[in-house]
Amino acid sequence: MISINLVWIFFLVAFAGVFIALGVLSIVRLRYVEEENRSFMRLFPCELIKENIPASGVYRILLFTFSGLCFAPVFVVLPLLDEFGGLGAIAMIVSFLFGIEGLVMVSIFLFNIRYTNTHTKLSTAFMAGSFLVNGLTTVYAILAYTTWNKFDKGSPLTLVMAILAGLLTIGTLVITLNPKLKNWAQLVKSGSGEEVTYSRPKIFPLAFSEWLLILINFLGEIIFLISLIR
Repeated sequence: MISINLVWIFFLVAFAGVFIALGVLSIVRLRYVEEENRSFMRLFPCELIKENIPASGVYRILLFTFSGLCFAPVFVVLPLLDEFGGLGAIAMIVSFLFGIEGLVMVSIFLFNIRYTNTHTKLSTAFMAGSFLVNGLTTVYAILAYTTWNKFDKGSPLTLVMAILAGLLTIGTLVITLNPKLKNWAQLVKSGSGEEVTYSRPKIFPLAFSEWLLILINFLGEIIFLISLIR
């Protein structure tokens, strides 16, 4: 574990700031989507990156910047690896996994849902990675607390982070095991005769799951960064 330093503060603030900016711009861009799908519960992330929506360039810059900042823990942990003692290995593994999750996330934005096979594989990998990285964050935080507690240096904050990471892990598992994901593409039929129309349900399972996992991974990485300090 390390003390609060300028590198830690910089990456924490940058990571959170870019995510908030990306979130605000996502909400703004949602206004330009067809009304029937104007909801994060119905719209896929890849549908929000369309170039015919204003500020597409800025949105892409923020997206790629956020993806790069997902590697923030690597730059926090690596220079001070010796200070982690026996926890250095798991700290580095978790750091790189968050970075990889960032790359998978940006791929979900870039691969349109029309490429169904590729998109669903990426989404599945994103779910599995989210469960793994948040689970390992929980393990790391518990080990960090118990290890330093032996020397009366364990911080209650680390224990709180372990609990929160555990909750995110459970949340990811619930999302992944959602039975509705098996038939995520099923549409709602309305009308009769020649006036039959099909539309997305109020909650389109795979689309909403992707947004939830993006939020969960963001929170998970914030929790991990906080659990690194003592």
